[in-house]
Amino acid sequence: MAGRYTDAITEFQKNIDLAGRRQDYLAFLASAYAASGRRAVAELIVKEMEQHYAEQQTNGSDLAMVFAQLGDKDQAFAWLEKDFAAHSHEIVGLKWFPEFAPLRDDWRYTSILQRMGLPL
Repeated sequence: MAGRYTDAITEFQKNIDLAGRRQDYLAFLASAYAASGRRAVAELIVKEMEQHYAEQQTNGSDLAMVFAQLGDKDQAFAWLEKDFAAHSHEIVGLKWFPEFAPLRDDWRYTSILQRMGLPL
């Protein structure tokens, strides 16, 4: 969030190299690529993550995080709604993770928080 995208990408890639292609690490890596303007790379990672979602190996919040950084609020909220419907505990990150900041001025953000019973 400090604009040090190259450093962030390097560190997230190290996490993946050491711990494997964990979905949360992929989400942070793709988010860093998206924030840095490297949209095509972020979108390639999204495709991998969508396949993992289809195999029930990830959650919608991870994908929503990347779409938020890509500036695609509609896709971000669609994935968050999937997590909400599935009662995923991962959705609470919406309130605190800075990667979700681009969504916070949208009425759908407030709606999800209210439905989860979280303070605004």
